[in-house]
Amino acid sequence: MIWLGVMLSLMSGPVSAEGEMVRIFPKQVMLGDRVTLSISGDQAIRDFDKLDLTALKQQFAIHDIDVSSDRIRLRLYPISTGLLDIPAMKAGAVRIPKTQIEVKENSEVEVTWQSPKSKIYSAENTLWKATVKLANDANKVSFQANESDDWNIQVQSQPLSESVSLVSGKTSVLVANYQFKELGMLTSSKTTVLQSPAVVVKNTSNNKWLFFDEPHVIQIKPLPSFLPITIPTGRVSLELDTPGFFKFSGDLNYWVWQLTGESVDAATLNQIAHQLIAQIPHDEKLEWLTESRERDSILTEQGLKSRLTVRLPYRVLQPGLFSLPELNLRYFDVNTTKLQNQLVASEVQFALPIWLLWIVQWLLLITGLAGLYFVLWQIKQAWLNWKCRQAMTQSETAEQLIDAMFDWQQQQRCILKPNQQILRAVSLQQFQHRAEQQLEKRGQKLDNLAVLIQSLNQTLYSEADSNQTWPQTQQQALAWIHSLPLWSFTKC
Repeated sequence: MIWLGVMLSLMSGPVSAEGEMVRIFPKQVMLGDRVTLSISGDQAIRDFDKLDLTALKQQFAIHDIDVSSDRIRLRLYPISTGLLDIPAMKAGAVRIPKTQIEVKENSEVEVTWQSPKSKIYSAENTLWKATVKLANDANKVSFQANESDDWNIQVQSQPLSESVSLVSGKTSVLVANYQFKELGMLTSSKTTVLQSPAVVVKNTSNNKWLFFDEPHVIQIKPLPSFLPITIPTGRVSLELDTPGFFKFSGDLNYWVWQLTGESVDAATLNQIAHQLIAQIPHDEKLEWLTESRERDSILTEQGLKSRLTVRLPYRVLQPGLFSLPELNLRYFDVNTTKLQNQLVASEVQFALPIWLLWIVQWLLLITGLAGLYFVLWQIKQAWLNWKCRQAMTQSETAEQLIDAMFDWQQQQRCILKPNQQILRAVSLQQFQHRAEQQLEKRGQKLDNLAVLIQSLNQTLYSEADSNQTWPQTQQQALAWIHSLPLWSFTKC
């Protein structure tokens, strides 16, 4: 019985060998919780790099390795539930016994993984996607990936999309993009193991759970031998914007390119732009200047999407017809495994002499000023007509009515001779003669004016028993006043 107690104490405590110590704890965890593998001892620390951790990585993700002067700690996270084994490992002074870890389900989190492709080309981008369901929508989720010597990794740390349901809780979608670093250097297929990114869930207790997918074996294929190593892979399209057929010689113009790529990063689009610019031939009619570029990329559930806008300034040196050069965009479509060519034909345009632009601008300026002058003149004439109406409406005698009419006529000006002085009329006959000349030029009827002049003469010069009275004369004056349009003006 004493021997049995000693054996049990050895199995449950730290494992030591020749002064070295290995601790594995805890032995029972929930999926997302951490298991720590601690190794201490000088010789064991020196021999740690000799350990083969391949079998360990099949069931546990090594999230972090903490190395100090007297200890090494491996932070392990189980990949699945059930009874998982930390395999026995041995290297020099390091002795790690086979240890069984019980992993229970995490009822708060459910992760569904979509692994990358099993076969990709050397320059191809591939996606690792995780769909996370959280029972408690107050929990927060993010995506993390450790740096890799062999892969360029682009992680969208925050969810691309989130939805909340009363039944299933919160659902989040996370993605990470992977691209093999040895672009164009492969001569034969290569098989490599890609380690999973981590889904990090921060719960309401401010604790973190980490979830990993199984390591993914990927076969990386070289591009076909007939393709150059710089050929972009994925799907690329080019759109050109050349507004207007007419240009002016010497004026600065812009040729705008829109490059869009699917499963193509922004750096690759930038390289494509260099290749397209190199295709522009010398043309004595055109002067090309330094271009500007704006690029961005975004991760979506379908993969990496990038966009590059190139603004290429140029001047046309000579008037006449000229052509923008044709462009040939080439890329390797990994879906069809074919070389694609997008040929953008040259575009013919016409350059006008720059002096013609100056003439047009001066004509537009003169036209605008003339239009403004005309509008201001119309406003002035409308004010004079309104002022005359008011004065004549308020007249109480024929003399006051005649003064208002004479004042109105004296203030009239020819639109082409604004400073011309007009003498005040001294008689109704002179007023009528001037008014008839003005109104006949505008095609207006003169009946009301003739009747008004006759009534005023009768009012002023007839005998006292005349039938013509002042109220009737005023009514005739008002009829003539209202026959004048408010916006009428004096023409020359």
